[in-house]
Amino acid sequence: MINQTIEHFINELGSEKSTPGGGSAAAVTGAIGISLTQMVVSLTTGKARYAEHQTLLDDVQAQATVLTQRFIDGIQEDIAAFNHVMEAYRLPAQTEDEKCLKQVQIEATSKEATIAPFNMMETSVEALRLSQQLLGKSNPNVLSDLGVAALNLSAALQSSWLNVLINLKNIQDEAFVSTYRMQGTKLLAEGKQLANELYQQVLTELA
Repeated sequence: MINQTIEHFINELGSEKSTPGGGSAAAVTGAIGISLTQMVVSLTTGKARYAEHQTLLDDVQAQATVLTQRFIDGIQEDIAAFNHVMEAYRLPAQTEDEKCLKQVQIEATSKEATIAPFNMMETSVEALRLSQQLLGKSNPNVLSDLGVAALNLSAALQSSWLNVLINLKNIQDEAFVSTYRMQGTKLLAEGKQLANELYQQVLTELA
């Protein structure tokens, strides 16, 4: 999917197919967000006015490159995880052994489908922390793009959380559910605050 055109992805997203779905869309949104942060760095680098921040700019660019790839990888990881869940649900359940095996597979694949968007939550928060470092240290002509980055990363975070929650519903392992619900809630709170602060500061400077 990641090697297809944007038009192809959008058409597939709107089709009757189960994948790509919301998880992949969240990953794409996150990739767009951190790529905008990279653009801000690229259009600040080399300008004399920001020479004192060049070390920071280089560091942000390097980290953002890694995060961008994580989002891109997340697109296919979400598709694969969901497909595995669907395969588990299609397993036969005529005998007791088949029923047991099917339940084991549903549990395992549902965990996989939880972890994929959870990883995108972590990546979104890391990207927001990184983006916030550019405030006051980057080209003001692309300040609006930094705000758009915050909005996209916030959307990726909150969208991924919905995908975590829907998969937790199918998991019987209470310890697993409790851990991911607790950690996800913390990530959600931190990320939403970071995104809101970044967006509001950009808004204030532009108003």
